[in-house]
Amino acid sequence: MGKKIYKLEKFEEEKFKLFAIHSNVDDYKIAFLINSKCGSKFSKTKSYIDLPNQKAFFNHFEWEDQKKGISCDLFSNRCKKLEDEETQVKELFNLPETKEVYLINDFKNVDYFIKINSGVSKEVFLKEISKIDEVSLFYEIDCEKLSNLSLNFN
Repeated sequence: MGKKIYKLEKFEEEKFKLFAIHSNVDDYKIAFLINSKCGSKFSKTKSYIDLPNQKAFFNHFEWEDQKKGISCDLFSNRCKKLEDEETQVKELFNLPETKEVYLINDFKNVDYFIKINSGVSKEVFLKEISKIDEVSLFYEIDCEKLSNLSLNFN
């Protein structure tokens, strides 16, 4: 009997577009503003994007329309978490220490990301989001720079 040989074939990862948003407003407000200007329908998901080793959770908004083939994600890049309370000494004026954790460390200055999976042209966002006063900067990110990062939220 001969040996079985398994050959791994290259497969193409799902293509997506990723956009960075710089804004100091809360996540629900940025979702509302984008929905208002772009005609999108982002809604908050019941689950968070989590980094278990950091004990950090990031808010996540989805825009899904199966009839139109639309699949987009809006998510926060920053999470402020309280340091472990057990390690802190209980004092009268002891304020809990916070630590900022980033979902995508290479882009620490980015507040939010929009990921277009399918069904929406990038021009919809490029044209309209730049008109939102609360957004200081909006641009597309070269996905090749994110080769080691999985942005699958399903």
